Amino acid sequence: MRRSPEDIVYALSHALKEGRKGDEYSIAELAKHTGMHYVTVNNYLTMIEYVQRNIPKFSKIDRRGDAKIIVSQELEMDISDTERLLLKMFDRGAFRKGTAIASGSFDAELIESSVRKGDIIRTDSQIYLSRSGMMKGADLADKREERVMRSPVRAQSELRLG
Repeated sequence: MRRSPEDIVYALSHALKEGRKGDEYSIAELAKHTGMHYVTVNNYLTMIEYVQRNIPKFSKIDRRGDAKIIVSQELEMDISDTERLLLKMFDRGAFRKGTAIASGSFDAELIESSVRKGDIIRTDSQIYLSRSGMMKGADLADKREERVMRSPVRAQSELRLG
């Protein structure tokens, strides 16, 4: 009998929750415990590991049939708060006065430090990236993309397609 993806994830989740930190299981043991095929267990664990590493935490809220996704935690990257600010501004397209964003949602000290370094330009209550800030933001976005591209799931899917 074919199981739904939800049933597979729930079964694996339940099996892994039975263990304690540091316990080790082979794929074969998990397959036997859950009654699933070795390849299925291996594929789903690879996918779950990818999701845990590369997708920020979010909540799905269904309001009157209109589902919304709310990002509740940013994707973890080993970067400074200043770099995180530049990356956020880059992602939001704050590249010139016409696309500037409100400065109120960011730490004032970080903004001031970045203004002094010449990475951010401030006008009234709005900020946008300078040329050097755009370059740094683009570099950080490239690093983030490289991290995702190096993941084992991405490599496996490219092998299957190629």
